[in-house]
Amino acid sequence: MLSLLLSGALALALIFVVGTQVYAHVQQVDDETSIKGIVLTAFSASVRAVVLPHTPAIFTTTKLSAAQPDAAIAQTQAHTLFNSIYDTHCIPCQSIAKGTYQSIAGETGGRYRALGWGVRDIDWRLVLINGQTASVTLAATLWSRVQYIDEFDKLHTVTPTEGLVKIYTLNKSGTKWLITNQVQDEVAGSRLPINNYKPNRQDGPPPSGQPVPKGKGKP
Repeated sequence: MLSLLLSGALALALIFVVGTQVYAHVQQVDDETSIKGIVLTAFSASVRAVVLPHTPAIFTTTKLSAAQPDAAIAQTQAHTLFNSIYDTHCIPCQSIAKGTYQSIAGETGGRYRALGWGVRDIDWRLVLINGQTASVTLAATLWSRVQYIDEFDKLHTVTPTEGLVKIYTLNKSGTKWLITNQVQDEVAGSRLPINNYKPNRQDGPPPSGQPVPKGKGKP
């Protein structure tokens, strides 16, 4: 009888250990999926948020200016987006959000309009989870489609494109992962093939001072 009891206790202990390991693995997978989603959103946030509602694929010079209601909606959507991925104490994140809000407001002036964006060549170089903290390094190509009017009132349509390497730190609060810091690795980014590619008919970047990514190539 004693041996049976001991065998039963050992079996229960084994089940508990295996169950704990399975749960930890599932939690690890869930955390990694969530972290990758947040980081990928942050990677493109500054260009995706400036594409306002009701934005067609292309404009004429008479339609370049965004309507105030659309800009107001975009500001609200951007605020919600940033709150879903950034910790309130993340200083670099606040700078990105501020620049994005300024870009959205500038689209009502009739000189500049964001038309589209995209991310490709995604390379997860590091996803390290340690309890409630995580470190992520992501390399990818970020592009945007932009129209602007230059100082001679000539309309240009360009596609600023650049390969970027960004490093993120995240903390988990409850069940939610948030970015607490992010930096750009310019040295590693300069080595990406897209940044050394120069097509024969390369689109030029918008005028200096326009708050859109600068780079090379086409999407």
